[in-house]
Amino acid sequence: NVARATHTLLKDVAAGVTIANPLMGDDRIGAAEAGAVMLNGTTLDVEDGQSVTVLITDSSGATMTATSAVQGGAWAITVDLSALADGPMTIEASVADVAGNPAVATHVMLKDISAELSITDPLMGDNRISAAEAAAVTLSGTAPEVDDGQSVALVVSDGAREESFAARVQAGAWATTVDLSAFADGALAITAGVVDLAGNPANASHGIHKDVALPSVEITGPADVVIDRFDALITFSEPVTGFEIDDVVLAVGTGSVEALSAQSATRYTATINPVLGQLVR
Repeated sequence: NVARATHTLLKDVAAGVTIANPLMGDDRIGAAEAGAVMLNGTTLDVEDGQSVTVLITDSSGATMTATSAVQGGAWAITVDLSALADGPMTIEASVADVAGNPAVATHVMLKDISAELSITDPLMGDNRISAAEAAAVTLSGTAPEVDDGQSVALVVSDGAREESFAARVQAGAWATTVDLSAFADGALAITAGVVDLAGNPANASHGIHKDVALPSVEITGPADVVIDRFDALITFSEPVTGFEIDDVVLAVGTGSVEALSAQSATRYTATINPVLGQLVR
């Protein structure tokens, strides 16, 4: 008597898992995305229902674990990464098929939920624009957490006129030279805005004073005829700097300036020694 039996078994010695590249479209997690980050990928030769374990490690070493079930050769899960630190983030996905064959994949993405932007203070060394400077005013600042090449949008306004300019971030800083000749004298408002590659916005504002008109000056002396030294009051319409005794010039042969003292940034007293019989002017 002869008896026979047959049986088929499956040899399964491999399984595979991948992580999407890039994750979130650009491998970056911005502030608006951190609360709902999609982690996903594919599997090879892994049965539906098998669990993919996802381990997330942030730049400080803190970790978070999540799981997803395989469905149709793929896996996906949405996680809240708000509590993890900014910086590089390592994603590790591991799975085993029904036969016990393990598979592991890793991927790195960047969490970046903030951007910073500043405007130099003072601009132009003193926050003032003179007639000699108006055609070439340097606007500058820093952007320490903004990627190189991002555009800083600038708006300058005097209240009636407004113009837009742009600068590029380079090594955490930005600068551009602009012509502000067409703006009115007085206070100018400067606003700056930028968005980093993760989509995080940053803004800054600053004020600067444009003053290209020369001040007017009034000189007041004694009302009566004098026969000796006298003081003349020199009054400017706005504060001035660098006003010295050599800047007070009298007509030749009418007298000399012996002293100049400042009472304030707009008021000066000049001591005049007149030539008798001459009109000092």
